[in-house]
Amino acid sequence: MQFLLRAVRSVRKSAKRAAIGLGVLSLWASPVEAHDIRIPVETLRRDVRRVTETFELYRARPALPPLPVTREDHQLLLGHAEIELAVGNRRRALEILMGRLADPNFQKLPEYVDTLLLTSELLEQSAEEVGALHYAAQALAAGGTPEEMSEAGARWFRIARQHQRFEDRVQQYELWKKQGGEQAAGTELSSEVMYQVAFALRADRRLSDARDLLTRVPSESAFGSRAAYLAGVTFVEEGDLANAERWFAAIAGWPLPALPEGHPQLAIEAELRSLAALSLGRLLYEKGELDAAARAYRQVPEGSPQQVEACWELAYLELERGVRRGALKSVQCVLDKGAAGSRHVDAQLFRASLHAHLQRYSASIEAYTILEEKIRGARDVYAAALADLTGPAQFLFEGMERNALDQGDAAAPGPATLFADAWTPDVDRAYRVDRGMDVAGGDLTFVMAEVDALSGVLSREAPFVALQLRRHNLEQLLMEIRHLEGHAGELTQHRLSASADGTVHDHGEASEEVRELMRRLSALGRDVEDDITRLAAEEQERQTRALQMLSEIRGEARALAAELAAIDSESKAPIDSAARAALAEIEAYLTAAARRAEFGVLDTYWLKKEHRTQAIEALTRDHKDREAQVLDAIQELGED
Repeated sequence: MQFLLRAVRSVRKSAKRAAIGLGVLSLWASPVEAHDIRIPVETLRRDVRRVTETFELYRARPALPPLPVTREDHQLLLGHAEIELAVGNRRRALEILMGRLADPNFQKLPEYVDTLLLTSELLEQSAEEVGALHYAAQALAAGGTPEEMSEAGARWFRIARQHQRFEDRVQQYELWKKQGGEQAAGTELSSEVMYQVAFALRADRRLSDARDLLTRVPSESAFGSRAAYLAGVTFVEEGDLANAERWFAAIAGWPLPALPEGHPQLAIEAELRSLAALSLGRLLYEKGELDAAARAYRQVPEGSPQQVEACWELAYLELERGVRRGALKSVQCVLDKGAAGSRHVDAQLFRASLHAHLQRYSASIEAYTILEEKIRGARDVYAAALADLTGPAQFLFEGMERNALDQGDAAAPGPATLFADAWTPDVDRAYRVDRGMDVAGGDLTFVMAEVDALSGVLSREAPFVALQLRRHNLEQLLMEIRHLEGHAGELTQHRLSASADGTVHDHGEASEEVRELMRRLSALGRDVEDDITRLAAEEQERQTRALQMLSEIRGEARALAAELAAIDSESKAPIDSAARAALAEIEAYLTAAARRAEFGVLDTYWLKKEHRTQAIEALTRDHKDREAQVLDAIQELGED
C-alpha cells in the first residue's frame, strides 16, 4: 500500500485538496473523465515512473515463492527447518526436511546425506521407528563419509534390535561395510555400530563374525562392557563354556569407570557386571562347583535388578548343599526384593516347604494355608472373568501393559502380574500385530481428518492468501493507473494557460509528453489487467489441483483402511488363539499353585507325624537300652 500513500501525498502537495478517494473511485469506471484538479506534468511523470517500478517489482517477486532450484535455495529452507527445530516445532521441521529429501534436485547436493541422518534422528526421538529406519537405510544406500556411514549404521541396527526388525540385517551389514562404515575407527559411533551389528549377526547365528566385531570395540568405550558380555554369550551359544566362564569372570571383576556420580553410563556398567556375575554363577552351578557358584551369585550387588534371580538360584544351590537355613535366607531375599507373579508365588511355596523341613511346622502350615486361600480366591475371580470374555487378546494385552506399569504394592501377586509370565514368542508376535494395527488405524484416522480439514480450507472462495493479497494489490495499482490516466487526459485538454501577470503560455511540447505518458499508462494498465486475470486462473487451477490430490489421498487412505480391516479380520483368530492359550496357562498355573499349597499342608502334617514317630521310637529305643543296662547291672550284682 506504500505506493498508494505516496500517490495521495503527491496529489495533496500539488492540488491542496482531500477528495482524492472519490476521484479514484469515479476514475475506475471512466479513466479519461475530466478532473477538477490539474497536476503538473512533472508530478505526472514521477507518478508514472513510480507505478511502473511498482509493477516491475511485483513481476520480479512472484506471489508464491518458486520451488528451490539452486543450492542456496535449499540451504535457506534447511536453515528454516533448523529455526523451527530450535523453537521446539519438531513436526514443522520434519515437514520441511522431508520435503527437501523428496526433491530429486536436492538429492544431488552434498547436504543430502546429512539431512537424511538428521531426519532419521528426529523420527527416532519421536518414536517413529519405521521412518527412522527408512531414512537411515537411505543414508547407507546414498553413501558418504565414514563418520556419516557409521552414524547411519548405528541408528539402523539400534532401532532394528529394539523393535525386532532384523529382516534385512545381513544385507545392511554388508552395505555398511561397502560404504566404509568400518573405517570410522576409534569413535563412539564406530563402537556402537560394531556392537549393534554384532548383535544382529548373533541373531543370524554368525557367532564367529559377531565376535570379530565385538573384540574390536575398545573396552574403555561406552559399549566396551556390553561388547565383552555379548562375546561371552556367543561362547555359551557355541558350547565353549570354558571361554564363556573366562569372559564373564573378567567382566564381573572390572572396576567401574571413573564417571561423575549419577552419570547414566554408571548404571549401565553396574548392570553389566551384575549380569556377568549371574551368568558366571550359572556356569559354575552347571559344572557342579557349588562353592564357587555361590561366591559368584553373591557378587550381584544390593539393589541390582538381577538380585532377585541371583537369590532364587542361590536358594536352590544352598538346598543342594544341605544348607537349609541359607536357602531360607535366599528365598526371603527373593520376596524382599519384590518378586511378582509366579516367581512370588513359587518363592512363598518354597519358603513354607523350608519351614517344614526346618521343623517349624506351625509356621509352615500357616504359610501354606494363607497362600492357598489367596490363590484359590484369585483363581475363582480369574475363571469368572474368562467365562464372560469376548475379547481374549484385549484382556491379555491390557493386563500385560498394566503389569508393566505397576509399581510397588500395585504389583502384588495375582492374575494381573501373572500376565508377564505368559509372554511367549507367539504372544509377542500377536501383541505386535494387534498393537501395530491399532497404531495404523490411528494414523489413518489422523490422515483422514487432516485431508478433510485441508479440503475445507481449499473449498473456500479464496484459499490461497498470498495469491489473494497479490491480486488485491494489483487491483489497487490498476485503480491508480486509471486515476493517473484521467489526470493525463485533463492535461491534454488544456494546451494554453495564463500566468498571474496575464501572459499566455503554449504547452504543445508538454502535451506531447503527456500523450506519451498516457500511452505508457494504457499499456501498463493492460499488463496489470492481464496479470490479475492470470492470478485468478492460477488460483483456480491450484485450488482444483490441490482438491484433486487430496481426493486421491483420501481414496488411498480408504483403500488402506479396507486392507487394514481385512488384515484385522484375518489375524483376529490367530491372535485370539495365542491369547487364549496364554490365559489358559495362567489359569492352569493358579490351579497348580493352589494344589501345591494344599499338598504342602498335608506334607507338613506327614513330616510332623514322621518326626514325632521317630522321636517316640528314639525314646523307646533309649528306654529299652536303659532297661537292658539295669538288668545287666542286677545280674552283675547277683553274681557278686
